[in-house]
Amino acid sequence: MYDSHPAATGSGALVIGSVVPPWWPIALLRVRLYSLATLRDNGWGTRRNVEVSLATPV
Repeated sequence: MYDSHPAATGSGALVIGSVVPPWWPIALLRVRLYSLATLRDNGWGTRRNVEVSLATPV
C-alpha cells in the first residue's frame, strides 16, 4: 500500500516535469537576458521587452 502511493506520485511528477521544462526555463532565461540587455542600453525599454518575451512562448 505504502509503496504504490509514492510510486504513483513520482510518476505523475515525472510526467509533469517532462512536459513543463522545455519552454519555461528558456523563457525565464530570455527574460533575464532581455532585461539585462535593456538595462545596459536604456532602462525605459526593460518593461516592454519583458512583456514581449513573456507573451512569445504562450
